[in-house]
Amino acid sequence: MSVEKWCYYYQKTMEELQKIISDLDLKTDLDEQFLLINDPNCHIIIFSCDTNLKVLCQSQIIYINGTFEYLPKLFT
Repeated sequence: MSVEKWCYYYQKTMEELQKIISDLDLKTDLDEQFLLINDPNCHIIIFSCDTNLKVLCQSQIIYINGTFEYLPKLFT
């Protein structure tokens, strides 16, 4: 179940969500840590891995798309 669906169905607080995420061992198929940042003070959660960041840093052009119109109530 995605984080968005989970939040919608269980209506957890941001603090509860960050605690649950920090307890998970989120790994990529290459066994890299996938939870990059989970900052409870700033309420920031970033999913990525070192390989993704290296590719991003080596890119000359970056295309960005935002889907901010669809957010669970927890993130608004």
